[in-house]
Amino acid sequence: MFKTCGQGRNRTVDTWIFSPLLYRLSYLTTVKNDTHILHMRKLSIIKYVIFFFIFIFLAGPGGATANPSWEYYYERGRTQARLGLYTSAVLSLDICMDLNPKHYPAANLIGEVYVKMNQKHLAIPWYKKSLEINDNQPGIHVTLGELYEFFSENDLAYRHFSRAVAIDPENDRARCRLVRFCVLRGDYQAARNNLETSYRTEKERSAKRLAAAARAAEKGDDKKAAGLYERVIAESPCITEAYLDLYEIHKRRKDFTAAAAVLEALKKIRPDYEKVYVLLGYTYFTGRMAGPRKLRIDQALENLKKAVEINPDNHDACYTIAEIYTDIKKDIEARQWEEKGRKAEERAEGRDEP
Repeated sequence: MFKTCGQGRNRTVDTWIFSPLLYRLSYLTTVKNDTHILHMRKLSIIKYVIFFFIFIFLAGPGGATANPSWEYYYERGRTQARLGLYTSAVLSLDICMDLNPKHYPAANLIGEVYVKMNQKHLAIPWYKKSLEINDNQPGIHVTLGELYEFFSENDLAYRHFSRAVAIDPENDRARCRLVRFCVLRGDYQAARNNLETSYRTEKERSAKRLAAAARAAEKGDDKKAAGLYERVIAESPCITEAYLDLYEIHKRRKDFTAAAAVLEALKKIRPDYEKVYVLLGYTYFTGRMAGPRKLRIDQALENLKKAVEINPDNHDACYTIAEIYTDIKKDIEARQWEEKGRKAEERAEGRDEP
């Protein structure tokens, strides 16, 4: 089912994804495909068993009565999903789709349930089925695009985000997601346009919550401020300052793991933002974080080098890279980056001279 989804994968641009790695690997393996087939066969068998017993129950001694309608199974599936009875909900909604194959809201709800069950690979075909029935669903295009983004299917993700914007030009969630893919494709003008459009509307929508978060931070209520900034980011992901302010709160609390996670999230939205790479480099190098020290050093170097790639005149980043190499006893590399920093600084001073 998923063979066509794996074409054109780019594994070098999505190294920021760490925790979902197992999902991506399982998504691409034959074992996972076999598991999916067995899972669907099991559901099919159970479904027909349920049909049989329902028929026997309804028939009774007085003869058969009308079978429950697709509406019945849809409402039952919605109730089961709301109560957290996810497996039962999938069965009910699957029966609904058998009785009424055009009822795409049931397919959407099955996809939503699978996402809640952390079985994202099983959600994808149901969202695809829904869009085959009714393509005019910008929200579902965004959801499916985010699933493809999760599995590093960049071309498919870009296609669905673009379709969402085409249907609904005011869909800020889709526009914000498109920024990253436009940058990866080298279309920087489109990236800027999408970012600016999203930022304007999101800033207005989030203004009150941002102000409340700032007041809470000023009063020292970091917990409340962090919660408000997290809500802003969830609702308005293009608001860059919300990430940076939340980063400062985590850094002040010396929770460098959380601080780095916030910056990594911002990096997904703004992959061309020099400052986020510099801050991540400093955080990974200087912050006390769980995990092997070598991993943190590698992450620091990777981010700082990306900052220099974006802005070759960033001499501070060059000097920090040199400092890191000195710290790990790589003197040759340290001297090379020290020299790069010196030349970058000279270029900057030359431009500043009258």
